[in-house]
Amino acid sequence: MFQYAPFQKSRERTVISTNRADRGNAHSEYLGPLSESGLFGMLSFIAIIVATLITGFKTYWKLKEKEYRIIIFSVILGLITYYVHGILNNFLDTDKASSLFWVLLQL
Repeated sequence: MFQYAPFQKSRERTVISTNRADRGNAHSEYLGPLSESGLFGMLSFIAIIVATLITGFKTYWKLKEKEYRIIIFSVILGLITYYVHGILNNFLDTDKASSLFWVLLQL
């Protein structure tokens, strides 16, 4: 990673591009907390995932009204999509993307 900067074209550089390779992140919702907070950080994020999915599915099966079940199922699918994307992307670092995640957790 320290040899990459001299070969990078200036038009391909972004706001976080440096010559020392001292900025950026792991590009993963799981590896980011692991590298920044250790095993406890990653396990905490995984606990949030497990808790939201368990709560979502319990709520889905308890509801009788079809309209509410559709809403809950849509939220669960949205969260599952986010969790899968989180393997290779890190959206919780940006305010605009993370706000949708936290709003979905509140439903």
